[in-house]
Amino acid sequence: MMNYGKAVFLGALMLSLLGGCTGAGSAAETDLTTATEISSTTESASSQTDTSSSSAQSMSQSEIQSSLDAEGNKVYDVTWSPDNAAVVFIRQDTEASNIYVWKTGESAAALLYAAEDTTSGFLWSPDSNYFLVDVGHMGPGTITITLIDADSLKEVDSNITTSSVSPPVWSPDSQSLALSVEAEDGSGTVYLIVYSVQTGSSATLLEQTNAYGPFAVTSWDADGTISYTEVTATGDRTTAKTIQAPTT
Repeated sequence: MMNYGKAVFLGALMLSLLGGCTGAGSAAETDLTTATEISSTTESASSQTDTSSSSAQSMSQSEIQSSLDAEGNKVYDVTWSPDNAAVVFIRQDTEASNIYVWKTGESAAALLYAAEDTTSGFLWSPDSNYFLVDVGHMGPGTITITLIDADSLKEVDSNITTSSVSPPVWSPDSQSLALSVEAEDGSGTVYLIVYSVQTGSSATLLEQTNAYGPFAVTSWDADGTISYTEVTATGDRTTAKTIQAPTT
């Protein structure tokens, strides 16, 4: 038979052991809770990082177009390249209207330069390597055209002029422009010329003295045929005529 003192001692020892187990369990639960909170915080931070990163990610053509559409009337003359790799447009900013180019795969548009009050549109080359900026009426009967390299966004030529009735027409290989110009001496002479993008030089295809009006270039076909019209003495335009482009 166990004496009373020994029983008390054993009872106290058991209570102590049970208390230690309870304390260890509480510590384990605390550690588990802390780990869960850390994991949750890490996931939240990761989510915020992903969100921030996505806002600076590259944008597709449809996303760029949606962004431009959302700006409403602030953005106009939106003109996509034939390959849909870039878009040029005018945006009405706080102090001025500016020309921008936004390339697909980029997160924002690049500022080209301020638009003239007379700037009225853009014309891409068939290969999407160049575009023309129609600066508008810069003198009687003429329009000034600026030629831009779409990759570098640098000016190739800022002083191409054409008659107001006919914008330039690109050659199928994107190396030349067909356009009508008028003599600067006021003689009434008009020319149908081909402008070389690479050299900046021009070749005259047709010349008319005392003409009733400038030529109007309508097309440049793959076989080198350039179609155009003339103005008659009555002020009407002829049916389309053709001429072969010079060979290079």
